[in-house]
Order: sequence, then C-alpha cells, then structure tokens
Amino acid sequence: MAKFIKCPTCATPIEVSPQAMGQIVKCPGCGKGIKLVAKKSAASSGQSSAGGGNPGAGAASHSETMRSFMGEPAINDDPPRLDTTCARCGNSVDEADLVDDEGELVCKECAIASAAERSDGAMEDYAPAPYVPSKRGSLINLNAMFFFFCFFALLLGGSQAYLRFVPLPEAKKVSQGSLAPIRSQGPSAFATTTAAPSETPSPIDLVPTSQATEIAQEKADAEWEQANKDAITMRFNKANQALAEGKKDDAEALYKEAFSFIEGRKFKDPLLSSTVATAAKLWDSLHIRPAPPAVVEGNPPAAPGAPGTPASPPTEGAASPTALSSNPLIAGLQKLNEKDYDAAARFLEEARRRLIYGPVTTALTSDQALVLVAKAAADIGRGKPEDGRPAVDLAYKNNIRTRAAVLNRAIIYLASAPGHASIKDFIDAVESVRRTLDAEPTSDELGANVLGTLLDHLGSMNLNPATRTDVVTRQKALDGYNDRFITEHEGKMKWGVEWLPADDVKRYRLLKGSVQDAALSQLNRELELVKAKVITAQKSVDRGVSDAGKQLEAANAALKVAQEKVDNAKQAVPAQQWLEKFEPVIPEESPKS
Repeated sequence: MAKFIKCPTCATPIEVSPQAMGQIVKCPGCGKGIKLVAKKSAASSGQSSAGGGNPGAGAASHSETMRSFMGEPAINDDPPRLDTTCARCGNSVDEADLVDDEGELVCKECAIASAAERSDGAMEDYAPAPYVPSKRGSLINLNAMFFFFCFFALLLGGSQAYLRFVPLPEAKKVSQGSLAPIRSQGPSAFATTTAAPSETPSPIDLVPTSQATEIAQEKADAEWEQANKDAITMRFNKANQALAEGKKDDAEALYKEAFSFIEGRKFKDPLLSSTVATAAKLWDSLHIRPAPPAVVEGNPPAAPGAPGTPASPPTEGAASPTALSSNPLIAGLQKLNEKDYDAAARFLEEARRRLIYGPVTTALTSDQALVLVAKAAADIGRGKPEDGRPAVDLAYKNNIRTRAAVLNRAIIYLASAPGHASIKDFIDAVESVRRTLDAEPTSDELGANVLGTLLDHLGSMNLNPATRTDVVTRQKALDGYNDRFITEHEGKMKWGVEWLPADDVKRYRLLKGSVQDAALSQLNRELELVKAKVITAQKSVDRGVSDAGKQLEAANAALKVAQEKVDNAKQAVPAQQWLEKFEPVIPEESPKS
C-alpha cells in the first residue's frame, strides 16, 4: 500500500511505496532529492545519537500501532524518517548542502573532489563572466527616411497652419426670393448679374455673407426644405400645369406665389433644385415676345378670356399641326402616335418626373396614370419592354385597369426575355385580359390574340396538374369568345390568330389534346432542340474548331428529318400560330393638362 510523506523543504505530500526504503525520490514541488530511510526505534536512536552508529541500523525494527478488522497486522503508520546523507562519504549533511552530481546527491566536498577528478586536478571556476556593457545604436539616424519624414512633417504642419490662420473664402448665398422673368434675354433660366434697385431684379441675387452666417443659414434651409419639400413641388407643379393649359394669368399668379414661398432659400436636393430651375425657365417663357405666328387656315381660335397683348404667343392649338407641345406629356403622346418611340420615351420620362415624385401614397390622377401607361407603350415600341415594366406595374398596382394598361402589361411579360416574368405573373395577366375582354361588347381581336399567346406561353411552363387543367379550360373559353364573332368572318373560324375554314377548325379542335396533338407537341420540342444544335455547330465552324464541319453536317441532316416529321404531323393537327411580334397599345385617354 502506498504511503504519503511530506517534503521537509516545501511540505509537499509525496506518494511512496513501502519498498522504496533506501532510494532517492525527487520532490514534485521544489525539485529537491530526498533519500528514504527506515525510522529508527527509540533504543537504536539513542545509541545512534550517543555513539554515532549506523543511521540505518534500526531499519528492521517496526512497531505495530493498529490492527485491521481481519486480524492482520497493519503496516507502520508513522512516516519514514527522512535523513540527508551524502551518497559517497555517507556523512549526514544538511539538506540544503546536498548537490546533484551525475544523478547522485553528494555533499559539497565530494562534489568538488569529483569535479577535480574530471578536470585532471584543475578547479572549475563557477563564477559568472564579468559584465561587459554592449554598445547601443544611435537614437536618431540621419538617413534618407529621416529626411523624408521631416519634409512631409513640415508640409503637413504648414498646411494645418495655413488652414488655421488664413480665413476661408466667403460663401455666396443664392437668394431665390427675387426671381423674376428676364424680358430681354429670352428663355434663360438664370442670370448672374444683380439688378439695380429701380430695375427688375435678376432671377438670382448673389449676396455675400460671413461663414458663420452661411453655415447657420444652410442648416436652417435644410430643415425648412425637409419640412416643405412636398409643398414646394406641389406649388410649382400647379403653376406648370396652369401654363400648359394656356392659363397665363393663373400661371403668373401661381409662379409668383411659389417663388415667394421659397424666398431666401436654397436647396440640396437635386430633384427639387431641378424643379425650381425648370419652373424659372417656364415663368420666363411667359414674358418672351416671339414673332407673330403665321395664320394657318383651319386652326382653332385662341382660348377665350385669356388676357394678353397682340404680341402674346398663341395658345396651344393655334400652333401648326406638326408643332410639338411644350407639355412633355402631350408631346410624348404625339410622338407615340407617330411611332417615334425613342422620342416618345424621352418626353414621357420627363413628364413622369414632373408628375410623379417620391413614393405614391394617394390615388393616381388621370395624368399620372396616363404617363405611366404611355411610358410602358413607348418602351415596348423601342424594343426594351423590361424598361416599361416598373411604370405599368405601378399603374396596375394603383387599380388602373384601362385596356391599354392591361394589354401593355401582358405584352411586356410576353416580349421580355425568358425568366423576366414568373408563372404567377402570367396567371395574373391572363385573368386581367379575360376581364377586359368580357367588359368589351364588341370584338377585341388584339385582346383575344394576346390572351391566346399568354395561355400558350403558360402551357409550356412547368405547371402543376390543377393549373394545367385550368389553362385548358381557359383555352376552350377563348375559342367560345372567338366564336361569338364568326359572323364577321363568313365561313371561317379562328385557329390561333388565323381565321381558317370552319370545317377544318372544327376537326382541329376535336383533335386538340388528343394523342396526335401530344405527338405533334413532342415533335415540335425535338425540332427546337435540333435547331439549337445546328446553331451551336455553326458557331463552332465560325470559330475554326476541328471536326466542327462534320458536326454541322450531322446537325443539318437531323434538322431535315425532324422538320419532315413535324410537317407530316401537321397534316393532322397544324400548330396554332400565336403572336411573335408585339406592337404597343397606345392609350386612348386625353391628358387633362
């Protein structure tokens, strides 16, 4: 059974076995070596102390202090006596004087003698080497980096001193409270000269102010601008609308009121600044004296009741038929009717910025709805239907359900690149077009063709069984809608977008959805895949890829076979032709402004 003893140096408990007597153990706490000896009995201890006998003479003498419950003698519970003796001379030595020499604990005399033997009689010097201070480097090295640092430090310090002691240039404050039209300089937006007190003030009055006053004024202007942003835009829009309607007196009063409202303010918002600048130009145009217009036979008379001088410009409508209106919405619709879609898109985008600013929180006005739908139509016409989707979606979201809005929205989904519209978008477009057709008492050929094309695209998508069944039902309902107007096409019925002989169409409708029709659909898909392979092979030939010519020949042969299969199958059920090119639906509404 293992026993525990305490180190006489650090009192760390050390676990030892009963058979470890006479061995040297190392204390895990202080690292000192301890030799284990048996504890002497009292008699032998007395003899040893009196006569200096052998320290280990009483090792065999043990006293029994307790018995176990089994009746066996217990080992001596007293810890063994720790003694420190030299491993070579055997003399008792104080533990602090023992030295570890080649794994043995010996006294200092024995350690010195052993060292002398190993060094052939020469004594080793255990004293440390004398301290010799080392030379340190200079604190400052005059090298290139030092001079670079000094140069840039001086440059930075000089710049800071200049900014600290040299006053900044005084800011110029833009005062828009004195905005007034310039009668002698044409439709210029602004002037940079200051008018004399007796003259008409210029549109911009430059007033120098101190820097502190300028900062305070800018802060006040920013707070005022944020609080009155909507009111400012509304005032100038009202004035612009009155000018577009030819109500010059009302426009003059509204412009004066609007510019008086922003007197002494300047704006950070670029959109608001642009609105004010545009309004200044339009107000200035009220006072320009153009040459008398030529009289055109058939022109409508000027609006009655509008005050003005003989030299005043004619009202809109007194202009020549080809002249563009100053109202971008009217000009955009005019270009849209002329199918100049790029110019129409530019005019309508400008009108949209004037009529719609910020998020729409209220119901759209008629002009706002009209400009959104017309903008979408212009984007369809110029071949960029994706650009028109935000406008038409905003109109549709605000319950604009005119025929142009609904059909243009559906056409955008059809004309856009694959993936631009989801299955949900197509389903919603189908429902909106169907409702529009039901609301029309007369035949809507374009609406029916758009609806059929939507259903055809939807049928080619990955639909669940319920949705696919609904698509088939709606296709049959579309056939019923087209049959309501067969009197307009004597002896014919509609198949896709074509009016064919009625007997043939009846047979096609019976076969539609049958095994033959399904086979034709599969053959059409295979034909499209072969066409794609031909295009890929042709591109490889153009790039000079080896063996591309053989691949192209094989692809063309496969295309010929696939086309023959489709042609043979079409004799039973010809595929329905749907819209592939899309023309925009031009809004029929007239602007209120």
